[in-house]
Amino acid sequence: MICVISALVVMLIFHYNNYYLKLFAVASIVVFIFFIYYSIGNTYYYGFSKSFLAFLIPLWSSVVLLGIRWNESEIPDLLVDSILLIVVFAVAYKYEYGFYNRNVRFGIVGPIPFGWLCAIGLLSNYKNLVVGKIFKFIVISMIFAIGLLWSGSKSPFIGIMLASAYGYLAIPSERKRIPIILFTLLCVVSAYYFFGFESRAIDNIADFYQDADVYVDGSGAGSIGVRFALYDMSFELVKKSPFFGVGVGGWADALNMTRILYPHNAYIEVLSEGGITLFFIFMLYFLIIFIIIKKKRMIVLPTIIIFYLSVINFSGDLSYFRYAAYFVVLGCITRRDVSAYSTDEKYNA
Repeated sequence: MICVISALVVMLIFHYNNYYLKLFAVASIVVFIFFIYYSIGNTYYYGFSKSFLAFLIPLWSSVVLLGIRWNESEIPDLLVDSILLIVVFAVAYKYEYGFYNRNVRFGIVGPIPFGWLCAIGLLSNYKNLVVGKIFKFIVISMIFAIGLLWSGSKSPFIGIMLASAYGYLAIPSERKRIPIILFTLLCVVSAYYFFGFESRAIDNIADFYQDADVYVDGSGAGSIGVRFALYDMSFELVKKSPFFGVGVGGWADALNMTRILYPHNAYIEVLSEGGITLFFIFMLYFLIIFIIIKKKRMIVLPTIIIFYLSVINFSGDLSYFRYAAYFVVLGCITRRDVSAYSTDEKYNA
């Protein structure tokens, strides 16, 4: 059934005149086949399921979007408005059931997805900075940045730094607005202390920075420390089987783990389960994605893709790659609307 549906999807994509989507479709199918080949017997279902979610589901979703004529300038506004609604609902829900209790859901999502959504809101809001809507940029950035602190999630901070660097440096003419960004950050920090927030993410990152060895071995062992331990165990697997790994989905079995199924780093996961050969194929797949990003010459969507490719260093298994892939698909079928990013009156009249 999966083969039939995938074949139909590829046929529809090739009928649609879009070179970049065709390139992404072929690359996704080929990589999926390699990952299935590297799956092993007793963990085949897990290896298959996460490969299916990572590579095929985003491709299938493209069929739903093919009939819509997207402009990139419309997407940031849609994302910002949608995420603001989620934040408002989260505030109301948490106010009722435990505003500072991280164990209480943030409305319809948990703390980690909520942190990711706030980060995407921040990156999408970059459009307002580009077109010169400075006040709107500052206000919305403060809302999302405080929401990110409130979530207590650590991984979005590193992801958003890398994604923002790409976004700001991609347009040299906009570097003059860096002081505005710094002013926004100052406002966020001021609001953080004014409202008395205790950010788990900021506190943990600060503790790790002050004394990494003590933090990893001591109080941080429940979070950062555990991840470093998982990474060490994964590299031991690489040493035992450097070229072909232990099989996709076989990480937990190889380490006799029952509660933890993956090392919470998708790249180390691929390296330990598929060895150097599958990791090399995975990196070639990334190269194709970055070629598509470069050729499409977009502004906001690449920052979101880079954000997700960064956070899978710290959260989730290979299947979490699908979140980046959704935006790659969206980027493939979206036109870059230069006029919407210009402050020139001739474009916006």
